[in-house]
Amino acid sequence: MEDRISVRLTGPAKIDGRWRKPGEDVAVTTDMARELVAAGVIAEGEAQAVSDLAPGMPGFDEAVHAMAKTLADAAVQAAVETATAELIADRDAYRARANDADAEVNRQAARILELEAELAVSEGRNGALFAEIEALKARNTEGGEASDAGQEAARSEEPATAPKNTRKKGAGAADQG
Repeated sequence: MEDRISVRLTGPAKIDGRWRKPGEDVAVTTDMARELVAAGVIAEGEAQAVSDLAPGMPGFDEAVHAMAKTLADAAVQAAVETATAELIADRDAYRARANDADAEVNRQAARILELEAELAVSEGRNGALFAEIEALKARNTEGGEASDAGQEAARSEEPATAPKNTRKKGAGAADQG
């Protein structure tokens, strides 16, 4: 049996009666590898390595193993770079979301401080108004004359007399409204 080497295809190729897709790693003979180099369906670095190798050359097996190791290392490195790129993109997206969330928290904290300041001012005004109301109540209940005498009296919640509900003569139930 003839020694085989593993190559990665950069284009479609028919090997041993079967079409292979670009990107596939296939084991081929040195002669088939040379044909694939001539067809331009092997990566440049691999093509150079294949063209330099010939069976019976000293170090052929070591060179094949070194080339296979280099190819495997390159495949692993490419996979690592792809996965790393995806992880970096995800990390950057999460950092952007975290920055947006931090900005929103800062906006909300500033708004809380504004509302607390408004509340403090309102509470101060409320206290002053309640004190004024109490002072007015005290003066009005002492029997003395209030400073606002002659002004309209405060309306009570219930009217003094209930309104009469009189029925008009000759009006039907529909006209009562």
